[in-house]
Amino acid sequence: MRAKAKSRVKKTERGDCPGFTDEAKRSRRIGTVPGITIKGKVSGKRVSSKILEERIQHSVQEGARELHIIADGQHGIGGRIWPRGEAIKITVEGPVGQRCGSMGMSGTEILVKNSVSDDVGWINCGAKITVLGDVTNGAWNAAAQGILYVQGSGGARCDTMTKHNPRFEPPQSWYFRNVGDSFAEFKAGGIAVVCGVNPRNPENILGYRPCVGMVGGTIYFRGPIQGYSEKDVNLLDLTEQDWQWLKTNMKPYLEAIDRMEHYKELTRSASDWKKLTAYTPQEKRARKWFKMSTSDFRKNMWEKAVGQGGIFAEYLDHELTLLPYITTGGDRRSKPVWANEKYAPPCAYACPTHIPSHKRASLIRQGKLSEALELVLQYSPLPATVCGQICPNLCMQSCTRGRLDKPLNIDKLGKLALDLPAPKKAAATGHKIAVIGGGPAGMSTAWQLALKGHDIDLYESADKLGGKIEQCIPRERLPHEILEKEISRFRELGVNLHLNTRVTKEKFDEIYKSREVVIIAIGAHQPRKIAFPGSEDIVSAYDFLKDINSGKHPDLKGKKVVVIGAGNVGMDVCSEAFNYGAESVTAVDIQKPAAFGAEMGIAKAKGTQVAWPKLTEKYDAKNKKLHFKDGSSMDADFVVMS
Repeated sequence: MRAKAKSRVKKTERGDCPGFTDEAKRSRRIGTVPGITIKGKVSGKRVSSKILEERIQHSVQEGARELHIIADGQHGIGGRIWPRGEAIKITVEGPVGQRCGSMGMSGTEILVKNSVSDDVGWINCGAKITVLGDVTNGAWNAAAQGILYVQGSGGARCDTMTKHNPRFEPPQSWYFRNVGDSFAEFKAGGIAVVCGVNPRNPENILGYRPCVGMVGGTIYFRGPIQGYSEKDVNLLDLTEQDWQWLKTNMKPYLEAIDRMEHYKELTRSASDWKKLTAYTPQEKRARKWFKMSTSDFRKNMWEKAVGQGGIFAEYLDHELTLLPYITTGGDRRSKPVWANEKYAPPCAYACPTHIPSHKRASLIRQGKLSEALELVLQYSPLPATVCGQICPNLCMQSCTRGRLDKPLNIDKLGKLALDLPAPKKAAATGHKIAVIGGGPAGMSTAWQLALKGHDIDLYESADKLGGKIEQCIPRERLPHEILEKEISRFRELGVNLHLNTRVTKEKFDEIYKSREVVIIAIGAHQPRKIAFPGSEDIVSAYDFLKDINSGKHPDLKGKKVVVIGAGNVGMDVCSEAFNYGAESVTAVDIQKPAAFGAEMGIAKAKGTQVAWPKLTEKYDAKNKKLHFKDGSSMDADFVVMS
């Protein structure tokens, strides 16, 4: 439908749209824009409401200021035409659908030469609408500006929810005969006039239950009525000011609907008219009939009907007293619970170490930059290494600030912590604790406990601290000098280090007996390999990366490398393979690659190809071929399993 609508608008631009008359087409070709006729039925086919509105809007944009619409039940005719500082006159004939003139703007004048369907002038914003016939249900609903002239009667629920913006003249609605039920419900502003000439119901020209919920505006009417919402509106005689306004505005109304012969009849005497106006909130409060206090109601009405104590009376053995709305002391029904910092914000919750980055942001706002940087050392001994270099920064991914513009640069805060000295320890507690394992987990555990003043011994089988960070993270992603500097700061804390110390069963028994607590943080050192024919000729990612960091560099010049597994470690392997001369590197996986963060970006930037789903069947080391279960194969001089 959208494509069809577009093509029809293009025809309109050429002046050959079937919705326009021949006279309009000729006039457009010579550069003039007289009155244009737009038909709602062309070649026996009804034009949709959407297309008809597009043609009306386009005609106005092209300069048309007088339009003649021959309708065929289309909705919304004449509405939403943006003010242009000059009048746009629209005459409508034929069957008119719902919401004629809806959202009509200032400067639009609509003349309908017959009766209209529901909701004429809906949410009117300044248009003048004249209907030479009747209007049905919902006329002038929610109007805020403009004028509605009706030659006949109004249906049910006319003038509901109208309002008045004090910057503009109030909206006006004029009905020559009478209106239907529920007139002016929730009316909040504007003026309505019901003339009562030859009404359909001579005994009640305002219908059943008018003015319910009315809070503003005025209704002038001439003729008998049978009730109205007395709690909402006041029935009054017209003042001299009312009468002068009515006589002045009656003439243009009658001229517009071609009923000037009734002018003398309608302006004969002010006593023929009455008005309904909404009570102000102050007036409603003064008229409130139910003025009994809650206490009096309970004693004089409630307890007389249901008995003292109500349905629970037989269970009550204490004196009945009246509790205030806000109770105190022992009568309190609920008590506040102090739950400050019970729940972590998204950044701290997402961080594996639960570093409170929100507190760092707060300190920065207070101008305490040093304190903000130092705070991280209470949670991690390696902020520059981890937060600043190798972490995927889950905190930043969860940062709610990112919904507005950008998340807080927490990785930059990590890098700025590189030159900070070790924090001061608490006073010595005398407790002796052993930590087995000098990787990031063991170091962090030892760091936290040492800060609390405990005596810590850390055992590591390698000659360096750092674990996988030292052994397997490519130097390209983690400059070695950063890690070494943070390890140096770790040493400042006074942890007793036992490097090159393999903890055997006997050694463990010795440690266990001499320490109050022993914490094991040795990590995983046995790489997992999938068994298939030829897997013995494949290198593990752990061994491949560890050899490189220890100085054993592989010769991959001109070789085709395949990495089985496309996670973050696999991407590190791909990057290092290119660094040592690989001709091509392909990562394969049985599922969508799990890699995320910088690792994938670095590997792809160097030329890594990723293929999935690929389930390995065997590796033919002799012919350098890696075969897959889908029947395909891949050249592979060197294969790494990640």
